[in-house]
Amino acid sequence: VQARWPALAEAFAGFDPSVVAHYGDHEIDRLAADARLIRSRIKLAAVPVNARTFLELSEAHGGFDQWLDALGDYDAKERALCRQFKYIGEFGAYWSLYTLQIEVPDHRRWARSRGRELPAFMA
Repeated sequence: VQARWPALAEAFAGFDPSVVAHYGDHEIDRLAADARLIRSRIKLAAVPVNARTFLELSEAHGGFDQWLDALGDYDAKERALCRQFKYIGEFGAYWSLYTLQIEVPDHRRWARSRGRELPAFMA
């Protein structure tokens, strides 16, 4: 995914949720045919749905950060992200919170607590 990030940013309007939320079947079909991107149509189709969810939560709570803050601790935030957004799992929630500069557990402890194996350089 990291190697495809520039193409993903271009395809999804710089990740602007107000633009991406309006993507329809035509845009998803075009993106699914783009070899630079993740080719899973189902995952690509989830992006506009997630953009709409982001906008709805932001509107309902006075901002996305207010919604996250109201959830409480890290575990509650992780569960809520996994529940509210399509194709966001434990690691996607961890990474999302980390990139938003929200306090997350130490990655080694987090991975071990979920039975995930660490790469050799992190063990």
